[in-house]
Amino acid sequence: MKDKEYIEMVTQYAEQGDVDAQYILGASYAKGEKVKQNYKKAFKWLDKAAKQDNIDAHYLLGVLHYSGLGINQNYKKAFHHFSEAAEYNHSEALYNLAVMYNREQYVKKDSEKILSYLTKASEQNAILAHYDLGLLYYEGKWVKEDHKKALELFTKAGKAGHEKAQFKVGTIYYKDEDIIQSYEKAFYWFTKAAEQDDPDAMHNLGIMHHLGQSTEIDNNKAEELLSKSIKLGNTDALYDLGVMYYRGAIKGKTLTDALSLFNEAAKYNNTYAMYNAGIMYIQGKGTEANPKKALEMFSKSAALNNALSNFQLANLYYEGKIVEKDIQQALNFLKKSMYDLKPESHSRLLLIEDSNRPNIEELKKMISVTEKIIADGDLDAQNALVEFLLGDTTDNQQNYDEF
Repeated sequence: MKDKEYIEMVTQYAEQGDVDAQYILGASYAKGEKVKQNYKKAFKWLDKAAKQDNIDAHYLLGVLHYSGLGINQNYKKAFHHFSEAAEYNHSEALYNLAVMYNREQYVKKDSEKILSYLTKASEQNAILAHYDLGLLYYEGKWVKEDHKKALELFTKAGKAGHEKAQFKVGTIYYKDEDIIQSYEKAFYWFTKAAEQDDPDAMHNLGIMHHLGQSTEIDNNKAEELLSKSIKLGNTDALYDLGVMYYRGAIKGKTLTDALSLFNEAAKYNNTYAMYNAGIMYIQGKGTEANPKKALEMFSKSAALNNALSNFQLANLYYEGKIVEKDIQQALNFLKKSMYDLKPESHSRLLLIEDSNRPNIEELKKMISVTEKIIADGDLDAQNALVEFLLGDTTDNQQNYDEF
């Protein structure tokens, strides 16, 4: 049957009051399917179907009013039609009501209603509801934090093709403390998301290829994925690709190439890129030694609360070679560094051994003692204690050069 004949037949039934035909005709005019798009006729037939309680007609009218398609945007009417459809558990209508409560469109924000509608929509297998509800459980927002529940919801959305959910599932299996780690599952889900051009998934998948996690080590594949991730806007991948170049993982790439990527990542406030660039400027790797540039990088990174850069600045102020020796400043930077000296770093490629880090509790005690000595003005004691806190600064500089 030709499109024209089909529309004529449906129109005949619609004019006789057939509610299903009225909806089909209205939807066809709204979407431009089998007939030229005509919003005026779409509203005519959808209104007729809605008056006969056709749930899909209510939902589509809600979408048109919400988006301002063929009519002035009207959140009040959109809310009315979504509510009518939601009474019959229309999954997308339930989800859209949650969105409207969250965005305060016609109604005030209401966390209880948001949760209620998202839960109902998820129970009706609304993909976006699975994902958004998963985020709430993962973050513990308006509900008790529950990563297992979040994983269940992300997995449902991921199986339905939602790439951000696929990435979330991969991330949880890769490193979530509440879930048994599985590189195999992480690799599977990152691959699914990467196939849909998710830049974050490409980034993580590239790292797994570099480290040989659930796959053979393949640095060329890792470089390919990280490069694609960068082109799609993932600036953290700049840093990790720089680490690979620094390590000599890619034939033909030099320390100069690594430094270039660290400097590029630093433009996006990647504090570990700033730190690594600072180390390279101090040591003259990939460039001529440039202590002033190193100080600039460490200072920018430390201002963004990077513990390693704060620790380096403590060293520099204690040594007094690049900057004027200042025990009080050394102590200040040392105190800042102790709050974030943790085993994990911004990237899985930058690994800092625990043995290279000061003991946090001992630092707290010694800093307290040092502050009292500074207040008493005992310069010899100041020097002795800060030197003990920092250790031999030359060794420390080498210890923290761990790419």
